[in-house]
Amino acid sequence: FYPEKLSLVKDEEKTAPQYEEEHVEFSPEDISRALVVMIAQNVTQIAFLNARLHKSSRVVFTGNFLRHNMIAQRTLSKSMRVWSNGEIAPLFMEHEGYFGAMGSFLYSSGLSPKRDLKD
Repeated sequence: FYPEKLSLVKDEEKTAPQYEEEHVEFSPEDISRALVVMIAQNVTQIAFLNARLHKSSRVVFTGNFLRHNMIAQRTLSKSMRVWSNGEIAPLFMEHEGYFGAMGSFLYSSGLSPKRDLKD
């Protein structure tokens, strides 16, 4: 630390720049798209962390949230590939709503196979 090399700054230059407030209107479509992307990124982050925890190279996304929702599918796919550096593959089922419902049913009924996640 060499104080002689420091230069003094005037008080006027220390203040944060002032910006005029600009009123921006967002359409309902913009807000809906932003919410879909936000939800998809949150789901992807949880799936990514669980895939890393369980050392999985694939994640299967199911559920009616993905039905005909290309924005969510692209966001899930791109986010997973970026965060995992291509090491974790995001997979989508053709009948995503059906398989999501069946998985939930089997899990809640106790019919799903129990296995040791360390294998």
